Amino acid sequence: KPEEIASFASHKDAYARRAVAVAYRYLELDAKMQPLVELIGDADEKVALEALETVKVIGNEHALGLLKRIFPETQDPIFRSAIIDAFASIGRNEVIPVILGSTKEVSWKVRLAAARALPKLAGNDSLKHLEHLLSDPDGAVKASVNGSFYRATGKKEYLDALSELNTDLSKRTRKAAADELLDTESDVALKTVIASFSEQEIELQKHILRRLEFSKSKILYQCFLSIFKTSGEKIRPFIVEAVRRAGLVN
Repeated sequence: KPEEIASFASHKDAYARRAVAVAYRYLELDAKMQPLVELIGDADEKVALEALETVKVIGNEHALGLLKRIFPETQDPIFRSAIIDAFASIGRNEVIPVILGSTKEVSWKVRLAAARALPKLAGNDSLKHLEHLLSDPDGAVKASVNGSFYRATGKKEYLDALSELNTDLSKRTRKAAADELLDTESDVALKTVIASFSEQEIELQKHILRRLEFSKSKILYQCFLSIFKTSGEKIRPFIVEAVRRAGLVN
């Protein structure tokens, strides 16, 4: 029973507590949220992060009070960024001032989480608070903000910035830029990703293919055909599988 699973939240074994945190994503335990909330403050880092990830997935407000209390006390960038992700998922505007301050933190992880959270909470009104991140020294942060500005305005300057970041030396930057371009769901952005596909590492190519499987673009088949022609033998079987998963062939 779900209630019995929740009872393991206080188990001495960290693996059991972590399993409970994961289980909350799949079980209807809205009336039994306190064990999950307590796991956010678990002494084991992996358990606490798993609980934060669950709060992000289910977006339950029961954890908001605790998250607001522990955020100022938490110095670890991984935890701070995870809490910001959870704030964005819960969707309460009262945390916007906290996230605004986080756009100026030293850690790129925290700035990136803040840059992604603000548009979710404040929509286009968030752009004026993100302008200083358009030229952020971290490429992933820069990609995220330019993506938000491009989706909001459609201006070419932001697309050009993403195109440049899509061929950056940093793998993390290129992945972030590719994701932002694909999130725009425009043909011109899709073509930008396709144009550099053959130059990317195979892991990033696989990531892009997974994203393309869910694309609704009318030029998707032509894009698959293009990357098949220009790509190496190692990735071609994955391209064929992506075409099948996208429902473009039987």
